[in-house]
Amino acid sequence: MAATVTGQYVFYNHSFFDFDSDPTISPFGSGDPAANANNDHAIASDKTALLPGGTGASVNYTSCSNGIMVDIAGVPTDADFEFRIGNDDAPANWPVVPAPTSVTVRPGEGDAGFDRVRVIWPDGEIRNTWLQVVVKGTAATDRDVDDVFYYGNTVVESGDAPTADVFVNAVDRTRMLNNPKTFLSRATVDN
Repeated sequence: MAATVTGQYVFYNHSFFDFDSDPTISPFGSGDPAANANNDHAIASDKTALLPGGTGASVNYTSCSNGIMVDIAGVPTDADFEFRIGNDDAPANWPVVPAPTSVTVRPGEGDAGFDRVRVIWPDGEIRNTWLQVVVKGTAATDRDVDDVFYYGNTVVESGDAPTADVFVNAVDRTRMLNNPKTFLSRATVDN
């Protein structure tokens, strides 16, 4: 079997960005909690998955998110995934994360026509930690080996130190105060 994971994403479910693409239907964003194509608008386009052996950086963590997406061949189920959380360099010892609110497959809507699997947790469930995602090598996922990747979360961190350890400090506060956002001047999905 070939490696068939073509995309790993973190997204902001039922946020302002999770909206219908037709502005005449939803001009201000609907915050749609449903598993549908609207979720794709809420993908954090400035974030990438941290792969095993890599070094974490600001492109691998968010300050606010509650979902991931995986584009994959096959017909995966909840049993084909494993999720762990932790903050040290021994992920095999990390505890299993509380069960997601939902694992939903959108057939053919991912990269290269693969299925897009959407996994969400309640808001605030996974915070100030790393999330390890394991797509198990099974017949359902059409894989010989596990595919592993990570996304981190640090609440209120603004990315002021893109390659250093992540911690919230006065620099983050100052950056937010100097860049206020309102209903009429919203942040972008990569802000």
